[in-house]
Amino acid sequence: MRYLLIILVLFILLSGCKTLKNGELQEPSTNENTAWVYHHSYEQCGEVFYPTIDSAELFLEENKIKVLEIEEKNLGTCSACGCPSSLHFNAKLSSKDIKKAKSLGWKTWQ
Repeated sequence: MRYLLIILVLFILLSGCKTLKNGELQEPSTNENTAWVYHHSYEQCGEVFYPTIDSAELFLEENKIKVLEIEEKNLGTCSACGCPSSLHFNAKLSSKDIKKAKSLGWKTWQ
C-alpha cells in the first residue's frame, strides 16, 4: 500500500509537466519566431496574479501582447508562504513580445 501511495504521488506531480527529458522539465517547442513564457497563478499566503487562464490571457492582451496559444499546468511546488502556486500558465508569444511580457513579470524558460 505504501508503494502504491508513493507511485500515485509521483504520478500526480509529474503529470502536469509539459516535457520531461532525463528527469528535467524542458521548454515547450518553439521556433525562431515564437517563444513560451510562464507565470504562476498566485503566491502562497500572498497576492493572486491570475485566478483563471482567461484572466492571464486578458492581462497580456490588454498590454498589447498577442497570445498565440495558452495553457495551464499544475506543477509540483512547496506550500510555504511565498512559494508559487502549483497552477501555472504558459503562453506562446511572438518573439517580438517576449521582452514586454518579461517586463510585466512573466518568465522565459531557461
